[in-house]
Amino acid sequence: MIAVSNMNQSGKQTLWIKVAGKERSHDLGDEISVAAANLQNPDLEGLLADERPIRELLAISDEETFLTRYLEVSGARNQIDLNRCKLPSTSGGITKRTLALVRQLVWRLNKFAFEWLLFHLNVINEQQSISLAHEVRLRRKENAELQARIEALEKRVLKKEEHHS
Repeated sequence: MIAVSNMNQSGKQTLWIKVAGKERSHDLGDEISVAAANLQNPDLEGLLADERPIRELLAISDEETFLTRYLEVSGARNQIDLNRCKLPSTSGGITKRTLALVRQLVWRLNKFAFEWLLFHLNVINEQQSISLAHEVRLRRKENAELQARIEALEKRVLKKEEHHS
Protein backbone atom coordinates (compact mmCIF):
# COMPACT_ATOMS: atom_id res chain seq x y z
CA MET A 1 0.00 0.00 0.00
CA ILE A 2 1.24 3.46 -0.85
CA ALA A 3 -0.24 6.68 0.51
CA VAL A 4 0.52 9.82 -1.48
CA SER A 5 -0.23 13.21 0.01
CA ASN A 6 -0.48 16.37 -2.02
CA MET A 7 -1.73 19.95 -1.72
CA ASN A 8 -4.59 20.71 -4.10
CA GLN A 9 -5.36 24.06 -5.75
CA SER A 10 -7.60 25.23 -2.91
CA GLY A 11 -4.75 24.69 -0.43
CA LYS A 12 -6.25 21.57 1.16
CA GLN A 13 -4.29 18.42 1.82
CA THR A 14 -5.43 15.48 -0.32
CA LEU A 15 -4.50 11.84 0.12
CA TRP A 16 -4.50 9.06 -2.45
CA ILE A 17 -4.20 5.45 -1.38
CA LYS A 18 -2.81 2.96 -3.88
CA VAL A 19 -2.76 -0.80 -3.34
CA ALA A 20 -0.99 -3.03 -5.86
CA GLY A 21 -0.78 -0.08 -8.22
CA LYS A 22 -4.53 0.58 -8.14
CA GLU A 23 -6.04 3.76 -6.71
CA ARG A 24 -8.26 2.71 -3.76
CA SER A 25 -8.92 6.04 -2.00
CA HIS A 26 -12.67 5.82 -2.58
CA ASP A 27 -13.17 2.58 -0.59
CA LEU A 28 -10.16 2.35 1.75
CA GLY A 29 -10.27 6.04 2.59
CA ASP A 30 -13.70 5.65 4.18
CA GLU A 31 -12.53 2.63 6.19
CA ILE A 32 -9.47 4.50 7.40
CA SER A 33 -11.57 7.54 8.33
CA VAL A 34 -13.97 5.38 10.36
CA ALA A 35 -11.10 3.56 12.10
CA ALA A 36 -9.39 6.88 12.90
CA ALA A 37 -12.64 8.31 14.30
CA ASN A 38 -13.01 5.24 16.52
CA LEU A 39 -9.45 5.65 17.78
CA GLN A 40 -9.88 9.36 18.44
CA ASN A 41 -9.30 10.06 22.12
CA PRO A 42 -9.71 13.60 23.50
CA ASP A 43 -7.40 12.73 26.42
CA LEU A 44 -4.58 11.89 24.03
CA GLU A 45 -5.26 14.99 21.95
CA GLY A 46 -4.80 17.05 25.12
CA LEU A 47 -1.42 15.42 25.66
CA LEU A 48 -0.39 16.27 22.10
CA ALA A 49 -1.42 19.92 22.47
CA ASP A 50 2.05 20.66 23.83
CA GLU A 51 3.55 19.43 20.55
CA ARG A 52 2.00 22.21 18.46
CA PRO A 53 4.90 24.65 19.05
CA ILE A 54 7.32 21.98 17.84
CA ARG A 55 5.36 21.53 14.61
CA GLU A 56 5.24 25.31 14.18
CA LEU A 57 9.04 25.39 14.27
CA LEU A 58 9.16 23.32 11.10
CA ALA A 59 7.45 26.12 9.17
CA ILE A 60 10.03 28.76 10.14
CA SER A 61 12.58 29.36 7.40
CA ASP A 62 14.50 32.28 8.92
CA GLU A 63 17.38 30.95 11.05
CA GLU A 64 17.32 33.77 13.61
CA THR A 65 13.55 33.49 14.11
CA PHE A 66 13.83 29.71 14.38
CA LEU A 67 16.58 29.92 16.99
CA THR A 68 14.71 32.50 19.06
CA ARG A 69 11.47 30.49 18.95
CA TYR A 70 13.32 27.21 19.63
CA LEU A 71 14.85 28.67 22.78
CA GLU A 72 11.45 29.89 23.93
CA VAL A 73 9.86 26.49 23.34
CA SER A 74 12.68 24.44 24.84
CA GLY A 75 12.82 26.67 27.90
CA ALA A 76 9.09 26.28 28.45
CA ARG A 77 9.05 22.55 27.80
CA ASN A 78 11.90 21.27 29.92
CA GLN A 79 9.76 19.72 32.67
CA ILE A 80 8.22 16.25 32.66
CA ASP A 81 5.15 15.85 34.85
CA LEU A 82 3.63 12.61 36.13
CA ASN A 83 0.40 14.32 37.10
CA ARG A 84 -0.79 14.03 33.51
CA CYS A 85 -0.67 10.22 33.73
CA LYS A 86 -4.01 8.67 34.59
CA LEU A 87 -4.64 5.61 36.69
CA PRO A 88 -6.59 2.89 34.87
CA SER A 89 -10.33 2.86 35.43
CA THR A 90 -11.71 0.16 37.75
CA SER A 91 -15.04 -0.08 35.95
CA GLY A 92 -15.96 -3.15 33.94
CA GLY A 93 -15.99 -6.88 34.61
CA ILE A 94 -14.21 -8.66 37.47
CA THR A 95 -11.13 -9.46 35.37
CA LYS A 96 -10.86 -5.89 34.13
CA ARG A 97 -11.32 -4.49 37.66
CA THR A 98 -8.74 -6.89 39.10
CA LEU A 99 -6.23 -6.00 36.39
CA ALA A 100 -6.91 -2.29 36.94
CA LEU A 101 -6.41 -2.67 40.71
CA VAL A 102 -3.09 -4.48 40.11
CA ARG A 103 -2.00 -1.70 37.73
CA GLN A 104 -2.96 0.95 40.27
CA LEU A 105 -1.00 -0.86 42.99
CA VAL A 106 2.07 -1.20 40.76
CA TRP A 107 1.77 2.48 39.80
CA ARG A 108 1.58 3.62 43.40
CA LEU A 109 4.56 1.43 44.37
CA ASN A 110 6.69 2.74 41.50
CA LYS A 111 5.57 6.37 41.55
CA PHE A 112 8.24 7.39 44.09
CA ALA A 113 11.03 5.95 41.92
CA PHE A 114 9.55 7.60 38.82
CA GLU A 115 9.31 10.96 40.57
CA TRP A 116 12.92 10.69 41.77
CA LEU A 117 14.13 9.89 38.23
CA LEU A 118 12.00 12.62 36.69
CA PHE A 119 13.27 15.18 39.19
CA HIS A 120 16.84 14.48 38.08
CA LEU A 121 15.86 14.39 34.42
CA ASN A 122 14.09 17.73 34.79
CA VAL A 123 17.19 19.24 36.41
CA ILE A 124 19.31 18.00 33.49
CA ASN A 125 16.79 19.32 30.96
CA GLU A 126 16.68 22.71 32.65
CA GLN A 127 20.50 22.90 32.74
CA GLN A 128 20.59 22.00 29.06
CA SER A 129 18.10 24.75 28.21
CA ILE A 130 20.04 27.32 30.20
CA SER A 131 23.33 26.19 28.63
CA LEU A 132 21.87 26.34 25.14
CA ALA A 133 20.51 29.84 25.68
CA HIS A 134 23.90 30.95 27.07
CA GLU A 135 25.70 29.39 24.09
CA VAL A 136 23.41 31.26 21.70
CA ARG A 137 24.07 34.56 23.51
CA LEU A 138 27.84 33.93 23.31
CA ARG A 139 27.67 33.09 19.59
CA ARG A 140 25.60 36.20 18.88
CA LYS A 141 28.08 38.38 20.79
CA GLU A 142 31.00 36.74 18.98
CA ASN A 143 29.29 37.23 15.60
CA ALA A 144 28.63 40.89 16.38
CA GLU A 145 32.27 41.42 17.36
CA LEU A 146 33.51 39.67 14.23
CA GLN A 147 31.13 41.71 12.07
CA ALA A 148 32.44 44.92 13.67
CA ARG A 149 36.05 43.82 13.00
CA ILE A 150 35.23 43.01 9.37
CA GLU A 151 33.61 46.43 8.89
CA ALA A 152 36.65 48.13 10.48
CA LEU A 153 39.01 46.20 8.19
CA GLU A 154 36.91 47.06 5.14
CA LYS A 155 37.10 50.76 6.08
CA ARG A 156 40.88 50.53 6.45
CA VAL A 157 41.21 48.83 3.06
CA LEU A 158 39.01 51.47 1.41
CA LYS A 159 41.09 54.26 2.99
CA LYS A 160 44.31 52.68 1.71
CA GLU A 161 42.85 52.27 -1.76
CA GLU A 162 41.72 55.91 -1.79
CA HIS A 163 45.11 57.04 -0.51
CA HIS A 164 46.98 55.10 -3.26
CA SER A 165 44.77 56.36 -6.05
